Amino acid sequence: MLRMRYSDTVEEQQGAGRTMPATSVILVGTIVAMAVLQMHWPSPLEFGRAKPDLLLLLVLYFAFTGGPEKAIGIGLLAGFLEDMLSAGPLGLNIFCKVLLGYTVGVVSTRLITEHPVVMTSIAFLATVCQTALLILLSFLHRDGVPVGFMFLHVGIPMALYNSLLAPLCFYGMDRLFTRAPTRAPLRGEGLQHE
Repeated sequence: MLRMRYSDTVEEQQGAGRTMPATSVILVGTIVAMAVLQMHWPSPLEFGRAKPDLLLLLVLYFAFTGGPEKAIGIGLLAGFLEDMLSAGPLGLNIFCKVLLGYTVGVVSTRLITEHPVVMTSIAFLATVCQTALLILLSFLHRDGVPVGFMFLHVGIPMALYNSLLAPLCFYGMDRLFTRAPTRAPLRGEGLQHE
């Protein structure tokens, strides 16, 4: 399902039918759209007090497909946007998303990430780790966060929500970022002459 791998060459990745600037515009647009959707998630779709963390799922997708370097960049952008849209201190979401993107990017080179069980398991564990990190950093920042309540009533339901949405989101992102070329190759294209 996840077609672009960390070990692919630049030519293979750019051969997906889009130029690099077009892919960057689509990527930034996707980050902004997912942040807006996450901030304005419909109330009937909430699971208790929890909403899915769509930006974390985006970081995990790029950790699987692009490796740790790409996940760090996406985590930086997504975390910065999430910090700007939230009322918390600047840098908490950046730190968590960059750390998790790097860690999952390194670990995913050793796993078969195309399997839905692996996707859901990593999404669950990454969400639990992110919740624990955010609670710990908020506690150290002296925000007066009720640790047990936040972890049990927000963190675990969010982890379940993310793990259920992970295969669907990864499939959609895979279709968006690795589309087939829009035209057939012309006669002689792709042939290598000595």
